[in-house]
Amino acid sequence: MNRERLLDAPFAYGRTAEIFAWPDGRVLKLFRSGWSEAGARYEAEKAEAVYAAGLPVPAVYDVIQVNGRFGILYERITGIPLTKTFQQKPWTLVSMARLLADLHLEMHQYRLPQLPSLRERLARCIQGNGAMPAEVRRRLLELITTLPDGEGLGHGDFHPENIFITDRGPIILDWMDATRGHSLGDVARTSLLLRQAALPPDMPGRRFIELIRGLFHHIYLRGYFDRQVADKVEWHAWQTVIAAARLAEDIPEERDRLINLVRTGLAQYDVNL
Repeated sequence: MNRERLLDAPFAYGRTAEIFAWPDGRVLKLFRSGWSEAGARYEAEKAEAVYAAGLPVPAVYDVIQVNGRFGILYERITGIPLTKTFQQKPWTLVSMARLLADLHLEMHQYRLPQLPSLRERLARCIQGNGAMPAEVRRRLLELITTLPDGEGLGHGDFHPENIFITDRGPIILDWMDATRGHSLGDVARTSLLLRQAALPPDMPGRRFIELIRGLFHHIYLRGYFDRQVADKVEWHAWQTVIAAARLAEDIPEERDRLINLVRTGLAQYDVNL
């Protein structure tokens, strides 16, 4: 049932949705026009599964339609993003980067077999990218089949803006891209976002983040791999595949950097991009 409602201005937004205040301690994640009810329910089901597993995430209430757009009602989390924490208190940068690693390590211990496969999701992203030369896609798809599989819980968009620091501890938001798979795939995605993701031009503290992102990334990776041994060959292969899949998201500011990463990763196979 479609509700007609006068909404206040969104207090947060992303590429797929806007976030609005809602009564009774809730927020509405309202997807942009054209997003289907099935897509909204798919995210809600993932978020409910993660919440039921006991992770520190917002509760999920309902999928509704407002002003012709579909959205999800979530518990409202009172706190600030991890990014803002170290912007306001720069001396906490090291501890916040280590916290990100700690949360990621803990998350990867969970098993939610009902979630989609990471390897299959990556393969679909690469196969469906018609702008990529067929031979490159073929080699990348072959590379995916050589990567180890797994059953660990992966977030798919794990970065400081999706971690809120609250009175009850850190809360992890935005489970739209959650999958099951090998932990290195999820870490490679976070590594890519920390190093390469284009920041919104109007993002508060953007210049500061650009200056410290390399250091933050180094501390995060060291914190993770100090306790989780990884094969270097597999790690570099995951980075190549994750960069290729990111190309399918068609973010113009990132395209050249991502192509260079994929080209470098595939250089050993004599595949030109």
